[in-house]
Amino acid sequence: MSEARERVLDAAEKLFMDQGYAAISMRDIAGVLGLQQAALYYHVKGKEELFMAVVERNMQRQRTGLEQAIASAPDDLEAQLKAIAHWLVEHMPVDMIRMLRSDAAHISPTYASQLLRHVAESMMEPILSVIQPAQRRGEVQPMDPNLLAGMLIGVMNWVAYFDQEALLEMPTEAVIEQVIAVLLHGMIVR
Repeated sequence: MSEARERVLDAAEKLFMDQGYAAISMRDIAGVLGLQQAALYYHVKGKEELFMAVVERNMQRQRTGLEQAIASAPDDLEAQLKAIAHWLVEHMPVDMIRMLRSDAAHISPTYASQLLRHVAESMMEPILSVIQPAQRRGEVQPMDPNLLAGMLIGVMNWVAYFDQEALLEMPTEAVIEQVIAVLLHGMIVR
């Protein structure tokens, strides 16, 4: 990939991830880059293609990072979930709910389908690779593993947001410890 295209993708990624697909125009992206809007079309066909290129690149980074976090953790469920949680807080790509609800509504059905597939492959599959074997070993209740993976992503998205805004009243490490404890053991004192 050319250095110029990388710069376009970097600028577009920041804008799309911060403000969402509908709020950003090609003119906005060109302005950040100091280019004429027409110059962007040398690198991409249009806004929708640019958005999908940004998402695809971002999701590939997510998948690689999650897989590396899992591989570097000890081979037990709690340690792997903590590694996943740390990665998600430190590298959360976007407001996943907004992207799936709002951004997908503003792109073609074909691209929306691809968007969902990218999220499933890049975010869900690595987490499922930890949860599903634990279920087979009898360590995790036989509930929908997609629900468990989605819960972890959702909560870590919330933690990442509040951590970035310095609104958490405890260190991120303590928050992650508590989230994983609740996920594994529940809230009720037994």
